[in-house]
Amino acid sequence: MEPKEIRKLRINQLLLTNVMLLIILVLFFTLSSLFTITFYHFFFTIGVIILIQTIYGFLKRDSTKSIIPFLEKVSIYEKQKMGIEWLKSRRANTGWSIVLSGLMFIQGYMSLGYEDNVFYFEPIFMIILTSLILLVINISMLIHFRKVDNSTSESELKGYTWKYNAIAVVIGVILAFVISIITVYMVIS
Repeated sequence: MEPKEIRKLRINQLLLTNVMLLIILVLFFTLSSLFTITFYHFFFTIGVIILIQTIYGFLKRDSTKSIIPFLEKVSIYEKQKMGIEWLKSRRANTGWSIVLSGLMFIQGYMSLGYEDNVFYFEPIFMIILTSLILLVINISMLIHFRKVDNSTSESELKGYTWKYNAIAVVIGVILAFVISIITVYMVIS
C-alpha cells in the first residue's frame, strides 16, 4: 500500500472514530436530559453494548471484513503488517472488552437499591470529560498508527500488544485518578 493511501485511510479512521464518539455522547446527553436514567440503566446498557461488541468480535475471529469499506482496508493492511501481533491484539481487545462489560454489570448491580441513583450531568464536567476521552483516544490511535506504519518488519512489532496494553492500563489508571479529582472538585464547589 502506498504511503499516501495509508495516510488517507488513517485520517478517515480518526475522523470516523471522533465523529462516532461525539454522536454517541451527544445522543446520550440528549437522552439523559429528556428521560430519567438511573445508574443501573446506564451501566447495564453500556455492559450490554460492550458484550454485544465482544461477541461480534469473537465470532469474527481473524476476519478483516467490515461494513465500512475503508476500515476493511485498514484491517487488511494491519494484519499483513503486524502478522501474529495483529491476532494477539484482537484477542487482547476481546479480553479487555469482557472485563469491561463485566465491570459495567457489577457497577449496575451495585447501584441497585439506592434511592437517589439518577444520572445527572453537569455540563462543564461533561465537556471536560469528553475532551479528556477524545484526547486520550486520539493520542493512543496516533501512537498506534506511528508504530505500525513506521515498522519495516513483523519482528519490529514483536511484543507490541503486551507493551501497548501495559501502557494503556497505566494511562487508564492515571485518567481515572484525574477524573476522580475533577469529580470531587465539582462536587465540593
